[in-house]
Amino acid sequence: MKRCVALTSIAIAMIGCGLPDSRVSTTTFDGGKKLELFAAYSTNAASVTIEAFADVADGTPGTLDMTGAFHMRCQGQFHPPDPAFANPDDLPALDIGEGHDGTGGIQPPQGSYTAIVTIPSKNARISKGFFADGRPIDKFTGVVEMPVDCVPVADTRHQMNVMLPAYVTAVEVWVNRMDQSAGKTRMLALAVQAAEAVASGDHTTALSDMTQVSEIDQAVNSESIAHSGFILRLTLDSIALLNQPVPPS
Repeated sequence: MKRCVALTSIAIAMIGCGLPDSRVSTTTFDGGKKLELFAAYSTNAASVTIEAFADVADGTPGTLDMTGAFHMRCQGQFHPPDPAFANPDDLPALDIGEGHDGTGGIQPPQGSYTAIVTIPSKNARISKGFFADGRPIDKFTGVVEMPVDCVPVADTRHQMNVMLPAYVTAVEVWVNRMDQSAGKTRMLALAVQAAEAVASGDHTTALSDMTQVSEIDQAVNSESIAHSGFILRLTLDSIALLNQPVPPS
């Protein structure tokens, strides 16, 4: 994923100087502890960066939702600030798979969005709206690529009908591009079968196929085979959608 450290560094510097920044929301919980949220679209990078910081213990779970034209849900944990980067009030940052960089610069479709961060154990919540100019969905895969600990969410039946086939097909595309390995032939057969199952409405078979693809991908050692990491991430995204009840409308 692309990184957008420069963007957040400017915002954090403004916070530290007490200057207002429209990209930042702040609130308090537990008698005055801080929870801060940065959410903005960068025209130069054509991407969105969302970061959250909170006065909580290392390892405290947190959830990030980005709702709007594209809904993404991330599960992560707060960890101590990285001394190599500026950080508002030296607060722990929410890590959702990209470390200090939050969402790491995702590229969702054009539209209005709301970033929402919750800390369930503290009953704390904060949100921030923003607009993303957006860019066409990746022409190669047809999907939005997300941080490791994030998955897509379909809020309507139409979104499910569009997103699920796209993510399952993206798995097939990347399996086709991966280096030859002991598992490629089987993975490709499963990916093709999963796409056919989704097209016919057989989500049970598709879920089984995608689960097997992810298991084989991990078994063949994703660190040593080109594109294996993309395949694993996309299979997990597909599995998340397949496990989600189809919205009623």
